Amino acid sequence: RPGNGQFNYLLDPQTGKPYGVPADGAQGKTVSGQDMFPVYNNQAAYTPQQCEVDRCNEHVGQGGGPPHLHGDPFGNGKGASCLYGPQNYTSVDGTTSVDAHPPIIGFSFDGHLIYGRYLSTDAPGYQKPLLDACGGHSHHEDSYDIYNFSLADYH
Repeated sequence: RPGNGQFNYLLDPQTGKPYGVPADGAQGKTVSGQDMFPVYNNQAAYTPQQCEVDRCNEHVGQGGGPPHLHGDPFGNGKGASCLYGPQNYTSVDGTTSVDAHPPIIGFSFDGHLIYGRYLSTDAPGYQKPLLDACGGHSHHEDSYDIYNFSLADYH
């Protein structure tokens, strides 16, 4: 329901009630140790549209807290020093390629690895298994991976 601070992805499909937006802590850590928060702020506003983050989806906490992320920390190498970029996609043979599997960029506090975005439809794992509504998939029973760190619909 645009305009009132609630978005459909924040609503429980069975009850229609809001899940809410995490407001008191990060949902994970990057491989460099930065806190990761959802792309929406604690008022359910999309942080890039609020001019709250830089091009790496990073800003300093409103209360003077350390720099942290509200979105995918991907940089294309054009003047941005983001957490990761195309240079971090390494194939099995050790060469850099956008066709490689996305790199691990963080760890969610519920125990899952967080991978970077896919840069190619030819990358391993892009087509099968398909990504679920939270941007993740299972390779087998005891493995679940999260991709394309936006955490926009992570709950």
